[in-house]
Amino acid sequence: MEVAGLVLGALPILYGSVRVYRDTSKTINRILRKRIYVDELVNALILLEGTLKLLVKSLLQDSGCESAWNFEHDPFEYLKDQDVKQQLQEHLGPEMEAAFASTMEQIYDVIRGMAKSIGGDESTDDLGRIIKANRDQKAKQIDFVPRIKFAFKASELKSTIKEIDDTVSGLHRIVNLTGRNEPSITAKVSTNTNRLSRGIRRIQKVAENLHVAIGRSWKHDCHTGHAAKLFLDDRIDAVSKKGGAQFAFGLIFEARNTQGQSVWHETTVKAIEDSANTLDQAPKITPLTPCRVTILLPKTVTIERKITIINDICGAIEIARGGKQQLAFVLGVDQHIGSMPSDDGVLTRYSDGNETSLSTLLILDQYSGLKCLDLRMLLALRIASNILQLFKTNWLQRIWSKNEIYFPTSKGINTPDLNRPFISVRFEDTKARPREDVELRAAILELGILLLEIWNWKAFQIPDTQTTPVGMLALYNQRHKHAFGWMHDTDATHTIPNFYYRAVHFCISGMDGQARCWKWDDPKLWVELCQNIIEPLHENCGNWIRKRPS
Repeated sequence: MEVAGLVLGALPILYGSVRVYRDTSKTINRILRKRIYVDELVNALILLEGTLKLLVKSLLQDSGCESAWNFEHDPFEYLKDQDVKQQLQEHLGPEMEAAFASTMEQIYDVIRGMAKSIGGDESTDDLGRIIKANRDQKAKQIDFVPRIKFAFKASELKSTIKEIDDTVSGLHRIVNLTGRNEPSITAKVSTNTNRLSRGIRRIQKVAENLHVAIGRSWKHDCHTGHAAKLFLDDRIDAVSKKGGAQFAFGLIFEARNTQGQSVWHETTVKAIEDSANTLDQAPKITPLTPCRVTILLPKTVTIERKITIINDICGAIEIARGGKQQLAFVLGVDQHIGSMPSDDGVLTRYSDGNETSLSTLLILDQYSGLKCLDLRMLLALRIASNILQLFKTNWLQRIWSKNEIYFPTSKGINTPDLNRPFISVRFEDTKARPREDVELRAAILELGILLLEIWNWKAFQIPDTQTTPVGMLALYNQRHKHAFGWMHDTDATHTIPNFYYRAVHFCISGMDGQARCWKWDDPKLWVELCQNIIEPLHENCGNWIRKRPS
């Protein structure tokens, strides 16, 4: 374990040195290809540091080490403590300790070789000496930097980057093994967190029923195409209330004619989760019962509203408009949509069919007015909440990115409404397009990238010179490495608020911990996701949540 302390103590010095060399060297700035590899090396070292910190911190907490939070302040000294080493040995056991030690030796050799290559005239691979030399600097400047020589060729850089990436993969294997041995959540879970996680899983079931019901209710021959646009309402307050309040889905039904024009109809569909309220196409027959005397007490007379099953959404909307009726839509447990008279006005604010993607907003400058921090923080919460609410449903047909999030434009206003993000699902021949088998870990990583994009108000980019990875795992690893580096750089230059950073960090790194070992339908996983993503983002919004319009 002391080797881990040496590596963690030396890594910031090494990648700090490489950064300074990159920014000051005239030679490397003339050779674009080599500069790209130097950037890759910095990102690889930062990812290695973050992954190793995550693993060691998790082991310290699980083993019951006191003051585990002090570990990151000085990992080199902390992990030299004999009591700490003994507790970790007892916690890991001989087999796991041997696996961890073997992986750390590989990492140690790679880092020592790198230190030797960038050490300047007095080059050394003694990591302890490097740490001590930099600790003794009164001005707290990196002592390595003035003496750096960076004796790397482009081919050697590529080889070193690959070696570092391989060591990160080795750490992930250790994470998997320790996660299987210790599957419990170490942090104390509140009653509200448990209630929230159950509520989100409840929404998942109802959301899938809604998708099926809409597919049943389109007539394919009335228009050339249909789509349903689902507003990304957070629904946090509704599902986290004790007893489980009724919730609804904000929707826009879209129909396209032969000229390619779209007609939108905005509405709300309320969920009926009681099987006693199943929508019926025929009246119920009440069986005869013996006569008996009853006492009738005075009661308030209420007008019952008949619920009618809808088999043609477009037809129901046209009939209601023609008769100037006001309809409310409801979703029954039998996966049918029904309508009933309503006192609420029919919403038509977005009937002109204008929309703008988040990708467009991040690229173009004319929407700079949308950079308000309160709008961005609420947007982050809504997107994160809905990725969890709609996971494994046909509303999330592929991993969400900035290209799948849209905003409507009101009549007479050119600025998109950032308060009302939505996603769109097309229905062809009354059926939705088949969804991809979305992996949760990849979806959460992309959520972390989205959160960084919203915070920076800038699109995430991977250098064009990077080769396209072959296979889903290689693609994940590439995006993971660059996202981790971007998170680190963002927090170093523009400090991210604590609650927001906690959510971002978990999305990018947390799913490589214990949560990676749990199946997507494991209740412990959803508690972990709510505790580390939704609750921090909700806390981060603070007063903005209370001030937002209902």
